[in-house]
Amino acid sequence: MTNNLDEKLIPQQAERILRENNVTSLPVDLSIIYNKAGIVVSSKEGLSPGVSGMLIRSGNNFGIIYSCFYHNTGFERFSIAHELGHYFIEGHVNQLFLTDAMHISHAGCFTEAENDIERQADIFATNLLMPESLIHDEIATSHPSIESIKKLSEKCQTSFTATTIRYIELTKHAVCLIVSDGDKICYSFMSDNMKKRKLEYIRKNTKIIPKTVTYTAIHDGTLDKTNYVSQDAYLYDWFDCNSKKWTTEEVLKLPSYNKIITLIHF
Repeated sequence: MTNNLDEKLIPQQAERILRENNVTSLPVDLSIIYNKAGIVVSSKEGLSPGVSGMLIRSGNNFGIIYSCFYHNTGFERFSIAHELGHYFIEGHVNQLFLTDAMHISHAGCFTEAENDIERQADIFATNLLMPESLIHDEIATSHPSIESIKKLSEKCQTSFTATTIRYIELTKHAVCLIVSDGDKICYSFMSDNMKKRKLEYIRKNTKIIPKTVTYTAIHDGTLDKTNYVSQDAYLYDWFDCNSKKWTTEEVLKLPSYNKIITLIHF
């Protein structure tokens, strides 16, 4: 499903919604926004594991049901914010409710979204929960690391993965995120500074390179014991390049999602 909306305008729209609702501090209180809009929000644990939430329409009335399957506050808040994106972004309601009274959204992030509509709602949710105006200074004064991202995640009450992507979007440092499941890479995400180095993206569905810290930590059982590894590495361990620069490779296991987070930074 596609539309012609300029996605560069979505962050501005999210910030406008925050201003109109006088939300000026973190964590963003979503109840202020959906209560003012007259949207009824409730949770449901029985939704299937892949479903994050639903936007429901009855005439001019709207409701949101979000999944509490994972019992994760960050995941739940992002699910609500995603459905608010469908409600507020111009054209979404008309496209989503042509025939059905319910739109179902699936868990993921905008790097994985299969169509424009879902990606746009994810971008809206990211900017609503982690507006640049409220987190810029903290990112600008911190050194990229899993610890820095954890602190921001706690402050925003957002999931670690969503916070990592947002951090990389806004940081001036060279940083790369790799999310994997077992030996298979789900997706990767680079900061602008990292992109300037003209390194090829680490491709989805490829295998983790055996010489990397991540591969070793998975296969020698370290992550099963500690859930976290940090070690110096070479840039060419992951990328096809001649650079002999040292990097730091941090690896974090997220047991509840069965995912491995790799953060590479200088």
